[in-house]
Amino acid sequence: MTSQNTIILSELIGKKVEDQNRTLLGRVHEVRVKNDDVEALICGPLGFLQRMASYRTGTRIAWKRVKKVGSDIITVGDAEPTDRAK
Repeated sequence: MTSQNTIILSELIGKKVEDQNRTLLGRVHEVRVKNDDVEALICGPLGFLQRMASYRTGTRIAWKRVKKVGSDIITVGDAEPTDRAK
């Protein structure tokens, strides 16, 4: 990442996503942005294959759940009631 507050979206693609219990949720294969704000990450076990085949399945992780973006892993907090796969 370029600075503490700047994220290059392409750097998120392919990163592993895990919850605070270290349970792997999959890899990021899509980043949803609206009005210049990241809204959600879409991740799943097939990651790259889903992105290449334009599948619309996966786990939607609201960006507000992201606790840490590391060099290899994104850590997320507990699920919100409104989180759902799209």
